[in-house]
Amino acid sequence: MSPGSYFPPPVKAVELPESHGDGVRILGVPTVAGRTAQTVVARRLEQKVEPIFHPDSYGYVCPEQEGSLM
Repeated sequence: MSPGSYFPPPVKAVELPESHGDGVRILGVPTVAGRTAQTVVARRLEQKVEPIFHPDSYGYVCPEQEGSLM
């Protein structure tokens, strides 16, 4: 994907009823092609960025807390 050559397709809008019954909320569901492109870019970026992270950098979740979130 060269710069400026990829234009993602529009997401599919799905209406979900609110849990308390006051209307609906819109959920955007990406297309398979859009999701595939996101995954390719994420993997390429991860290969370049991961080696420069500090060993004590855990992003948003510390390893000790990771199990309690699931």
